[in-house]
Amino acid sequence: MRAPEPPVWSKSQGIEDFLLVIAGAAVSVPIGIFRARAAAYVHHLQGTAETTRQVVLRPVPPG
Repeated sequence: MRAPEPPVWSKSQGIEDFLLVIAGAAVSVPIGIFRARAAAYVHHLQGTAETTRQVVLRPVPPG
């Protein structure tokens, strides 16, 4: 069996450490949302570029 993981914050660490954990969580959530939206936008642009490439460019002749 694995040992239980230590808590993120315990009372002996002080209020400053607790506030630091809260600040880190508050910053990480909007960054995660931003990264997810950016990834979706890049995926959309890749699809658009691929469609444009298929419509505009001629196929390469064999040989």
